[in-house]
Amino acid sequence: KAYSYMAEQTGSNAKFLYAWPPFLLASKNVLGKDYRILSETLCSPQIDEAKAFEALAQLAVLLRLLSSQPHDLVPHITTANLHPHAAFEATEMYHASKEAKDLDGLIKKVTEIYSLRPEVMQVVVVPLFASFPSYDFFLFHRDGRNWKPASGYQCKLGDELPDKKHTALTNVGLSVWIGGSCRKYRVEAGTRVPQTEKYGWVLMGADRQVDMLGVSISEALPHHTASLSIPPCKLCDAENSLQDRRNGVNAESKRLKTS
Repeated sequence: KAYSYMAEQTGSNAKFLYAWPPFLLASKNVLGKDYRILSETLCSPQIDEAKAFEALAQLAVLLRLLSSQPHDLVPHITTANLHPHAAFEATEMYHASKEAKDLDGLIKKVTEIYSLRPEVMQVVVVPLFASFPSYDFFLFHRDGRNWKPASGYQCKLGDELPDKKHTALTNVGLSVWIGGSCRKYRVEAGTRVPQTEKYGWVLMGADRQVDMLGVSISEALPHHTASLSIPPCKLCDAENSLQDRRNGVNAESKRLKTS
């Protein structure tokens, strides 16, 4: 308990919640498994902030899998949902060598590594190839003798959004966009929504992202300010109406002053 602290990034949750340092959560003594690259990255986040951000998201997904805490943006394999012990044994993390330069290369590597470990059913896969296209890491599920990408994740430090050039792959079951400057909410058909979709990617609002990542990870994210080159958040219909009224009042005020 001496390592915990009062959390601030808790979305709209009014409860007093406590966070734990990510480097502690990623340690072998707490996590129960030794993932050295993950742990070292979180112990020295100042070396590469972007990689540390990715490691935080990887840790959040890994913690949900190991402890069998289901979430619709972190798909658990059915056979690993029986009880926490089964989920722990069924889950692994793998950093694929730089030779794996695309999704097929990752699948080949995972198939080779876990061919003699049938108890492993779900793997957080991190490509080490620096120019790996579009995704920062994946969650693979075992499907008989094969492996399939159940979900893939992209982590962006700022408030950049996906474009057509970086459309999500159709053979990845679920593609999730995680933002360092996550917008408070998303807008769909003029209405505020907790999440929406763009070019195949799930875009979350702030509360939704906290819900997925958990309080401790959300508290540790590098919350960058929005880029001035990025358009402001899309307004919902109610906000557009309010803005129109304000503009009308301001215009009338200026007209009266000049008349």
